[in-house]
Formats: sequence, C-alpha cells, structure tokens
Amino acid sequence: MLACGRQAAPRARDSAELSTSSNAKASPDSRDVSKHHSVTATEPDDGSSLDDEVNDEVDESEGTSKARGRPHPFDSMSEASLREAFESRPESLGSISIGTPNSGQLLNGVQPKESPLYHLVDPSHAWGTEETVDYLCHALSVVARLHPGTPAVDIGHLSAKVGGPIRPHHSHQSGRDVDLGLYYRDIGTRWYTHATRDTLDVPRTWTLIRTLVTDTDIEMILLDQSLQDVIKDYAQSVETETAWVSHLFHTSGARAAVVRHSPGHTTHMHLRFFNPIAQQSAKRLAHILPSRRIERVSTNYVVHVATSGDTLAKLASRYHTTIGAIRQANRMHDFQLFVGHRYNIPVSTSSTTRETTRLSSPSSAPRRTSN
Repeated sequence: MLACGRQAAPRARDSAELSTSSNAKASPDSRDVSKHHSVTATEPDDGSSLDDEVNDEVDESEGTSKARGRPHPFDSMSEASLREAFESRPESLGSISIGTPNSGQLLNGVQPKESPLYHLVDPSHAWGTEETVDYLCHALSVVARLHPGTPAVDIGHLSAKVGGPIRPHHSHQSGRDVDLGLYYRDIGTRWYTHATRDTLDVPRTWTLIRTLVTDTDIEMILLDQSLQDVIKDYAQSVETETAWVSHLFHTSGARAAVVRHSPGHTTHMHLRFFNPIAQQSAKRLAHILPSRRIERVSTNYVVHVATSGDTLAKLASRYHTTIGAIRQANRMHDFQLFVGHRYNIPVSTSSTTRETTRLSSPSSAPRRTSN
C-alpha cells in the first residue's frame, strides 16, 4: 500500500474520529445524496482562471453529514478544562474550521505529507483540517489500489496555514476546500491542462468520485458539465444502481447534486468537505475565540445605487474592494452597470458573527450606464 496521509498533527485523534465514520461506507442504494443542501456555483472571476466561486451564504447543515450523532472529542471535557486547553495548549484540540469557506479561518491546520500518490503544487497553501486531508488521502489511496500504475495527481490550493483569504479565491478560507488535479490518459500531462472526453482518464476519475461519495463527508464536487457527461455515461455502464449514479450528477433544472457544474472546471475539480468535528469544534469554542483575537472575517454589504458614469473599477476603488468581489456579490455575468440599479458592495470586517444584508433588485428593467 502506498504511503499517504498528513504531516504529524499536534494531537493524534482516535482512529474512529478520522477519515471514515462507522457509516461512511454506505452502499449506493442506501446513500441519500438528496440530503446535500443546495449551494450555487457562480462563474469564475474576471482574470482569475483558478477561481472557484461558491455561494455559501446558506447556513450549512451538519445534519447532512455522515457523522451525525457521532461523539465529539470535546464531549468529555468540562467548560473549564476546554478553556484551559485552548489557552495553554490549543494544538491539543485538533483542527478547527472557523466560519465558512468564503469567510473563515483555520486553526491547527495540517498538510498532506509527501507521497507518491500526489504532488503539492503550492505547499504554502496546502493546509487543511485533519478531516479534509484524511478524506482526500483515503480517496486517492483507493484509486491507486484499484488502478495499479496510477500516476501522482496534482493537488492545488487547500487553505493558508491560518486560513483566511488567498488569491485568487473567495473560498478556500477554512480548511475544507481542495483544488484537485485530474487524472489524464496521458501520464505526462501537466497541472492545469484542460481535459476533454478524449484526454480524461474516466475510469480512475469515476473511482475517485465514487469513493468521495461513499467513503467521505463530501459536500460538493465542482466540475464542468462537459466532463460530467462522459463520466456519468461510463459510471452508468459499470454500476448496477444507475438511478443512484444519475442523482450524483448535475442536471439542468434539477435539484442540487453532489457533482455540480461550474464553468471552466476542465483543468481540475473543486472539492468541499463537511467537517463535522472541526466545524463543531469552532462552535463549541465560539465564546472563547474572541478572547484570543481569533475571529472570523465576515462580509457586510453597503448599497450603491448606480448613476451615469459609474463603472465597476470606480466602485471598487471607492469602496476599497475588488471588481471580482462586486461581480460575485451581485451574480454579474458581465461588467455592465445599470442606472438606478441597487448593487451590493462587499466590505470585509472582523467579526465573530456573520452579518449579511440581502437586498432585492428593482422589478423594472434598468437602463445601462455609460462605459
């Protein structure tokens, strides 16, 4: 078995808390993929080909994870012992995922250790929670075991060591996101090469997706529809539960699936995991984190009513934000502003709670502003 895992974590948790929970290896016919809540994928930011934008304003539900009802490591700790541990030896508490992927931080993150199964493209931004790294390692190990001769796959960004914003992403902030390279038929294919139905190693890719769904707490997989179609066709040819396969993949107009369309994701797939332990740890420590100035970065919004002559560049400069952030906040598919339209302008602030003001657009069609 090829070695795979994470760099020695500050605290070694019980094996039952890691990688796969007692019910994680659910068979396809018992796996209810419809329980995954809807998270809408948005288009890549301007000029940011690496950007994986996912709207995470919807409150995330840990009830959809496979670890529901599983004991948490903090359950046996008193309030006093928990506070003492955090103050004197925070590393003993394991990984903590604070906030959300688009507005969060990471405490006690770990890195994937060196392995012939993968190559870290940017080690300085390859930090995740223990759960995320263990889930990823498990899935890659299964692919290597079932497909002898599997080449090393590239792993792009996870998070920064302490989380928070990293370029060019809005997400990847709390240790739960992974940019994972693709398996290609040509073993020598370089990182971030566009895949097609003819160049993608479909059998290995399906094994990866299947393992993520059945053996881990995967929340979503972002992949371009053109690649989804060929993978789905192959999966239905080798699986007996074809209906289960269909539910996994994005279909226009249907409910959210685990594998979701995101334009341009033909160079890599974006993985996001539920972290029932690390996320719950943050909630349990919410009243302590501010005392150590470990707080989440939340995004508030101010409202700007567009007038003639306004441009995205002018608004970004005026409000000390970016063009991409404004476009994402308003679900814009181009760079055009409209006179009289109310635009949400994101302003980052340090806070222990998320405060987002949602505003509706005017019902009448506004007229364009000048460029």
